[in-house]
Amino acid sequence: MKKGLLGLGEKKQINWLEIFAAVDNDEVKNCFQLYFSNELDKLQSKLHTMEKLDEMKAKI
Repeated sequence: MKKGLLGLGEKKQINWLEIFAAVDNDEVKNCFQLYFSNELDKLQSKLHTMEKLDEMKAKI
């Protein structure tokens, strides 16, 4: 959460985008299957084994 200008106003949630490198298309498909089947714990474990390329603030 981040406060507005000079600490006044509403708090805003800052979302981050993480970019990972996949070895092949099957690995990407597996991640999507885990996400859409709501197996988020398994997805997090899978992402921790992958190389993180970058991260940045999400533009929503």
